[in-house]
Amino acid sequence: MTRPAQLLTMDNLWHHATLNRVAQVMRPNLESLTAASAPAAHIRLGDALAALSRDIGLTNADFEVLERLTAAHKDTWLNFKVE
Repeated sequence: MTRPAQLLTMDNLWHHATLNRVAQVMRPNLESLTAASAPAAHIRLGDALAALSRDIGLTNADFEVLERLTAAHKDTWLNFKVE
């Protein structure tokens, strides 16, 4: 089933022509804005944390201590209840 053709008034034609012109004029501006706001590269959080721990001298033994503490106090590690 085809749709019947819609008659456009001069106001409708003017409105669509104006929107089309605005889109043509604004497209380069929008493209440059999106390119400028996009990050240059992805931030790799794991790599950043590894570099930070190397810089301050953390070792595997330090992390093992933290893991033992969290395993021993698993129930009360982040307990915010006031008793």
